[in-house]
Amino acid sequence: ACHTLYDMPRYNYNHRQSFKNSKHRLSTELSKLIWDLKEKIIEYSIDWKIITKSKKYKAGAGHCGLCLDEKLYILKNPGTINKRSEIISKCRHSRKFLVRHI
Repeated sequence: ACHTLYDMPRYNYNHRQSFKNSKHRLSTELSKLIWDLKEKIIEYSIDWKIITKSKKYKAGAGHCGLCLDEKLYILKNPGTINKRSEIISKCRHSRKFLVRHI
């Protein structure tokens, strides 16, 4: 999933909770993988890194640089745990700009 640098602490916390609390084991592809490794008693480590810097969604822009960059990365790197179905998913960053959220 694509996130801004501002969101990273919350994003990282949510991911870590999904690794610790089994009720969230299916919340992300990463948590599914982690719980599968845990069940098989396989040690793992996670290294977080910024792959690219993107422009965040701007109201009225018609596209989201974060989502476009993530989709491009998934297409170019088929070995990632991201699902190809994420390529057709709608941008979730634009939701906060909808009239019902004002």
